[in-house]
Amino acid sequence: MCCHAYAADAGVQMSQMEALGISTQRATFTTWDRKTGVPFHNFISWQDQRAADLVKSWNRSCTMKVIHGVMKVAYFLTRHKRSLAASLIVFSTQHVTFRLVWMLAHYMQ
Repeated sequence: MCCHAYAADAGVQMSQMEALGISTQRATFTTWDRKTGVPFHNFISWQDQRAADLVKSWNRSCTMKVIHGVMKVAYFLTRHKRSLAASLIVFSTQHVTFRLVWMLAHYMQ
């Protein structure tokens, strides 16, 4: 079914919509042309690994190293478990943001 059909079922015009979310349990998403309703790509699921290099680069970045280091020091000084938890944060391809960034870089050129 096309996005136009969904909009018609909802009683709105495509030009009236700013965004549309489709909720799934596993962060599957798609994007489409607002004017035509034609999808730019098939659904990208939580299992998609095409953003793996982007995730690795973020996890290895200086920013993440600084965050981990600062939070380890904060934990050492305060003994708050939140600080320790924040020092252990790592991203994975299951985070929808990285898959969306990958998609924007590859489909929206």
